[in-house]
Amino acid sequence: MPHTSIRTSVFGYLIKTEVAKLTPNNWKKGLNTRSDAFSAKDIRHVEHWDLALKDITTAPFAHCLEREIESEHTTDSKPYVNDEATTAQRLEMVFWPHIRRTLRAGCDPEVPEGHVRIYCDIGSAAKSHPQAKPDRAARVSEDVPLPYRDNRLPGELKVSWKWSSDMVEVAPDDEGEEYEYRQVLSQLLFYMKVHQCRWGYIITDREVVCARRQPLQDNVIELSDAIPLTRCQDPLQNWSLGPKVDNGYPHAEGELTALLAICTCTCWHPWRIRQRDGSWLGNGGPRLSLVYLWNSLRRMRTTTGM
Repeated sequence: MPHTSIRTSVFGYLIKTEVAKLTPNNWKKGLNTRSDAFSAKDIRHVEHWDLALKDITTAPFAHCLEREIESEHTTDSKPYVNDEATTAQRLEMVFWPHIRRTLRAGCDPEVPEGHVRIYCDIGSAAKSHPQAKPDRAARVSEDVPLPYRDNRLPGELKVSWKWSSDMVEVAPDDEGEEYEYRQVLSQLLFYMKVHQCRWGYIITDREVVCARRQPLQDNVIELSDAIPLTRCQDPLQNWSLGPKVDNGYPHAEGELTALLAICTCTCWHPWRIRQRDGSWLGNGGPRLSLVYLWNSLRRMRTTTGM
């Protein structure tokens, strides 16, 4: 029997679409990425980002949530994952296609004023840095030459048995676990700083954690609550946009899903046209921090013998 397409809103698609559960086939602990460019010791503070549904439904791009999209049959399989490579492949089957579809729908019939169309892709599809090569990217069109195709949203992929949002809480006295937890955060924060981005995210085979940084806070990262990949609207739940008020939906009800968070909170924020200072930070762009100035002064003193 042929599949009958049903049109729904972008919001409805992002909260009702079921993401197939990924099943780990490996529980062996291991070290996360090491580099001379970043270290767990770089993270001075981990702060909470109180990211909620209303932050999205009242944002400037909220009107895109009512645009139409065709529903799509989701896979019933529960693919196993063994490492980062198989996790990336499985997410390409069950998660990223939904993000790309909603990004296209959000731009139709026209891109919102003051924004540009972006695409969700692998990290190497955007401009790279010798020491900062994220797994995922939000980029502009491929018509833009690669050296000028900025990564507006670095995303890092990990496996749940090497990093999870609650690994420090589960083993509060395990210094090794805390180091691995902060090592991944330092990696993402470094990528965000190098690519001059305010937002980023970590995605595993189980969850999504959104991240944010603030100007003048080089060693601080803000994290949202973890969002399970498989969370979606249950028929008994009352999730809705509610009435539209000034191009937003202040009375929306429901919880964030991983699809909704990635597509709107992270991928649509970077739609905004690049600022004059060349950043995607949003609030004034990157500035020379006191830490940077102090380190520069120390290097000058060492070089000149001051």
